[in-house]
Amino acid sequence: MPTAAERAAQLKARMAQQTQQRPASVPPPDDRAARAHFVGASVLEQFTNGRTVQGIVVEQIAPEVREELRQPRLLPLPEELCPNGVWDETNRPLIDELLALGRSLQARQIQPIVVYPGTSAAYPAARYLIAAGHRRWTAAVLTGMATIDAIVIDPPHQRTWSTFNTPRTKTAPTSATWSARGRSRG
Repeated sequence: MPTAAERAAQLKARMAQQTQQRPASVPPPDDRAARAHFVGASVLEQFTNGRTVQGIVVEQIAPEVREELRQPRLLPLPEELCPNGVWDETNRPLIDELLALGRSLQARQIQPIVVYPGTSAAYPAARYLIAAGHRRWTAAVLTGMATIDAIVIDPPHQRTWSTFNTPRTKTAPTSATWSARGRSRG
């Protein structure tokens, strides 16, 4: 079975080939298939319908750290992966996975993250909190990206949040390990 990186490379190659074969007058395909693949069309559409993708400065985005609103994948924060500028070798497989994702995002970001207006005491420069895309944001931070593609939504209500932020059954092996460990940050 191909790895996530191999599948992403195959997808990018197919998309590049299709772009080259498409006449200039044909509009690009819409992104509903990609959204359905990564999150689930009905759930994501409910929050992002009619919204546009925009480039947002990475430093203006922060993860949601309130326990009741956090993403279920429970990834370590970037500063936990690289405390004092030194990689935490106990997290090396996750770090390598995130650095590879970051390099991929620098080349081309297929799936925007989803954010909503908010602030964070842990990240004072933040103007947005992450609703979906914590891995992509962490990868962007670790690789030093200046901006990341994002869709800004209205702040979700706690009742709808649980519907939107349900764990996915297919996760990368390292991410699944983190979820199983139930990592928490006090």
